[in-house]
Amino acid sequence: MKAKKSDILILLVNLASFVGLALLLPRLPETIPIHWNFKSQADNWGPRWMVLLVGALPLGIFLMMKILPLIDPRKESYRIHAKAYSVMTIAVSLVFIPIA
Repeated sequence: MKAKKSDILILLVNLASFVGLALLLPRLPETIPIHWNFKSQADNWGPRWMVLLVGALPLGIFLMMKILPLIDPRKESYRIHAKAYSVMTIAVSLVFIPIA
């Protein structure tokens, strides 16, 4: 399967985001907030390495969406809707990158 330019671009943006988080990791406090309640108050804390876990999430979702058509028994459906699936993959990736 040939990689499309959009896939390479999304991968590069994901990797740049992850590398940026990794570079900031030493500057973070040992314990960081990982959950906020409805009043925007931190109510759960975790170790700073969890930033990397959250940062890897967009890349993981992107890769999962690229692998899914290869392992799904109904592969033909992805071929029929290839353009829409490609747009959805890019959109989901772009939504999750700022969250991380």
